[in-house]
Amino acid sequence: MTTNSKHTVFGLAIYSQISRTNKLKGMKRILFSLCLIMASMLSANANNLKIENVAYDQAAGNLTFDISWENSWNLNNDYHDAVWVFVKYKSVNINDWRPLAIDDGNGNIASITGGGLQFSPKGIGFLVRSNAVSVGQVDIATTTVTVSGFSLVGINPSFKVFGVEMVNVPAGDFYLGDDSGLVDTFESSSSQSPMTVTDTTTQFYVSGGSGPINLRQEFPTGVDAFYCMKYEITQGQMVSFLNTINYDVQSGLNAVNGKEGFKYPFTSSNDVVDRMGIAIEQAGNSLGLPITFGMDLNNNGVFNEIGDGASLACNYLFVIDVFKYFDWAGLRPMSELEYEKACRGLLPAIANEYASGVNSRGVTAITIENAGTSNETSSGTNMNLSNGFGPLRVGFSATGSTNRVTSGNSFYGIANLSDNVQELTMKASSSSFFSGNFHGDGVGDQILPLGSVVGLGGVIIWDTRIIYRGASYTLDPDNRHLGTISNRVGSPETKGYQGARGVVSF
Repeated sequence: MTTNSKHTVFGLAIYSQISRTNKLKGMKRILFSLCLIMASMLSANANNLKIENVAYDQAAGNLTFDISWENSWNLNNDYHDAVWVFVKYKSVNINDWRPLAIDDGNGNIASITGGGLQFSPKGIGFLVRSNAVSVGQVDIATTTVTVSGFSLVGINPSFKVFGVEMVNVPAGDFYLGDDSGLVDTFESSSSQSPMTVTDTTTQFYVSGGSGPINLRQEFPTGVDAFYCMKYEITQGQMVSFLNTINYDVQSGLNAVNGKEGFKYPFTSSNDVVDRMGIAIEQAGNSLGLPITFGMDLNNNGVFNEIGDGASLACNYLFVIDVFKYFDWAGLRPMSELEYEKACRGLLPAIANEYASGVNSRGVTAITIENAGTSNETSSGTNMNLSNGFGPLRVGFSATGSTNRVTSGNSFYGIANLSDNVQELTMKASSSSFFSGNFHGDGVGDQILPLGSVVGLGGVIIWDTRIIYRGASYTLDPDNRHLGTISNRVGSPETKGYQGARGVVSF
């Protein structure tokens, strides 16, 4: 028996990987060439990732789908883009969407094939990248991917296949902190100068601190390679998550718990606030009927229209909501050290620099064009800061004529690290139990194992575990330090302008 469905996703990420040692010989030439190449890769809109024609041949035990994405690149094993793919299935005798195990950790690994592509399995998902070497953007032609050798529970299953664009942040030493003089930024032990992080570095200092931070060995320092989501989690991606988890998990989210009487539960409102367009389309109940969510940014009662904001960065994401999304998607959070590496890349630190590599914000006035659509842009600005009305489409500032500075993107081509919504990261502290080896199991019902520090009533003290980096659309225009790479913002849990992006490491 063969079942067919169609599932299209707008992508969010890109991958790249580098050698562990950064030798000085030839580095200036390499970095100059790399900057030119990466700048050319930034000049594109959202990459239009599509996953279509999902089909399951029960007799053969094969799941197939077509995948394609635009503006891809593959310079070498160090610098290339990729897509993180994960699958959910539901059988006729099972109510919940379940993750399809690609590598169960016990030696059972699904077979994945597709012409012109190579694959790396990890837990409930796998990375897809092009085999062809290309300098600059190319479009990955529609390719059929076949997954076989997996096990299912139940009979006559249906499937949903999801994809997230990734950027590889390559392995290697990098600079942490800058000499801006800000309190609580990372610094070398002898001064406020930036420090070099290597594979043997486990001790860190912060300006104004009372002593060193001694990290556990498993804390991800950013020296090892990792794949980072190119864009922040979108509202459309959050809707996909919400619509494939059961009622109990839905109602346990901070964004939903006790707010089901509102059309827009994330903001506890019946009107759109801060461009948060995720709405309840149909109520659920504890008897097993989950809530159905949809997008209605224009609040006209017609859900999931082309201009309803699915490609906008998702704001109002509290810690528990982010961690359960990562669990569902098979991802993990990035550490704040990985954040600085993803922004700065291999280049020396500049005081008060943004992810764009310069210490100037550029124009922050916002004029929206094609509002709410996957082609939403804002002319005349490279960062969404200080507008006060909400997030924009992820990657909104990259066009056919932009470079790294004018697009606001990072060294590796990662979008909006300094702007749009703030970035949830794992805090570097001597008490941190966070491990870079942990990734979600695909269910969406667990928070990450972060240690035993709890407050009254058994509630985890999140500000000892997480820290927000970057800035958002609510940035105080008079505080020029917010949004800079090295500024350690803190934990604005009572606001609504926080978001996140996940990473994968091998």
